[in-house]
Amino acid sequence: MKTAVIYASKFGNTKKTAEYIANKIGADAINVKNAENIEQYERIILGCGIYAGKPSKLMTDFTLKNRKKFKNVSLFVTCLFNGDKGTRQIEKISELYGIKDAIFFDRVKKQIGIDGSKLEEYIKTL
Repeated sequence: MKTAVIYASKFGNTKKTAEYIANKIGADAINVKNAENIEQYERIILGCGIYAGKPSKLMTDFTLKNRKKFKNVSLFVTCLFNGDKGTRQIEKISELYGIKDAIFFDRVKKQIGIDGSKLEEYIKTL
């Protein structure tokens, strides 16, 4: 299945996570600014950070414009919040984007390559 991990990253955290996921599953990692011809992908994984409580404007604009083109889509969000706050944020973004398959990662840099981490367990589902 041809897969793209399309990301919006302001400070590099989401970029690093997207590239890591793409590498682990054999997908293309694409900055949302360069995301074209997305129809060629059978699966799209979107990734963005939270800034002042809101998802990346670039990702929001891209998703709302293109979501009818997505065949099989999921979403991950990198954020500082965990627990209920993180859950509320991902639920809000998931609803805004119309994507049910969504997950958030807090302190994601500490999860990369760590067996049993939320990130590694997510990658196993892809």
